[in-house]
Amino acid sequence: MEENKKSGLKLNGAPWYIALGCILIILASAYLGVLGTDMASVLALCVAIAVIFNEIGERLPIWNSYIGGGLLMVFFGTAVLVQFNLIPEKYVEGINTFISGDTGFLTFFIIFLIAGSILSLERDILLKSFAGYIPAILGGLVCAMLFGVVTGFVFGIRPSDILIKYVLPIMGGGNGAGAVPLSQIYEEVTGDPAANYYAFAIIILTIANIICILAGALLNKLGTVKTEWTGVICTQNSGHIKN
Repeated sequence: MEENKKSGLKLNGAPWYIALGCILIILASAYLGVLGTDMASVLALCVAIAVIFNEIGERLPIWNSYIGGGLLMVFFGTAVLVQFNLIPEKYVEGINTFISGDTGFLTFFIIFLIAGSILSLERDILLKSFAGYIPAILGGLVCAMLFGVVTGFVFGIRPSDILIKYVLPIMGGGNGAGAVPLSQIYEEVTGDPAANYYAFAIIILTIANIICILAGALLNKLGTVKTEWTGVICTQNSGHIKN
């Protein structure tokens, strides 16, 4: 605590005044139209916007505990800026091209994220995780498909549409690892433009993500209140935690 007080407020690891100065320069350049639309410029603009909304989301009461914190605030905040045309159009197009275009940045990022996560784990922990998680993941996927089909019957949606347009995007791992490659596969198989599938899948995926985040926050709160329901037993005398 003393070290944090001495170091002062930091934004993404940098002193707040340096970070804020850089953010203001980038945003001013964008709104004056002098910022470029190359990869480096677009990435700088993305970081500037993300840092602001991330700080707001992490510090806003209730939001930071139940609605997703900084990550979801970045998501919603940027969407609001785009919706009300608060980001110049050429930079919106530049961001879309950078993230989803031919640059392949999203694929590159996902590969490094997954590879880095796996390589950072110890071998024994990794093997135990695979042994425990693979059956759970497969079981969860099967249950999601079954519940999806049953719900589809209630609302009059065909099982094939439920599985392809609802279950697969949600269970596919998000936007970059789910909706985008699925839309490309859909185009290759059906001949229908990938944009048609993606436009619907991203809506379903976004709604599902919000529900999952809210449910996860509520379950986490429930687990802190009812620790006996989590499988973790805390012994008051010794202070040890047993599974």
